[in-house]
Amino acid sequence: METQAKIIIHRPSEFMNRARVFKVMIDGVEVGSVKNGMSDEFKIAAGKHSVCCKVDWCSSQEFEVNVTDGETEYLEVKSGMKYYFHFLIPLVAVLLCNFILVVSKSGRPMWFNIVLLLTALPALSYIFYYLTI
Repeated sequence: METQAKIIIHRPSEFMNRARVFKVMIDGVEVGSVKNGMSDEFKIAAGKHSVCCKVDWCSSQEFEVNVTDGETEYLEVKSGMKYYFHFLIPLVAVLLCNFILVVSKSGRPMWFNIVLLLTALPALSYIFYYLTI
């Protein structure tokens, strides 16, 4: 008789990835998925297993888990994109100021283009990094 163990994977609620579903891979085989702010339980044979999660073309590092018969291992998966609000809030503020200047037809000062560039480039680079790498 094969011994049973469980892996419970929790995914905290995240603003940036709320519409995405993380696929759970155990020993290279997709066994299910975890939605935003949810937990899911996966029954496995006791022993050593490799666990990772994937979303689109991105994946987590493989995590080695060694569970014994009747044991439950708890894991948490979340996005590595933690500092987007540090870039997003200044970007939204500058874009809002730009919108107000355009609507009021008072003209945009030349220095404002530099401010727009200095806030937009880091924000877009940060988002682009997490979308591609």
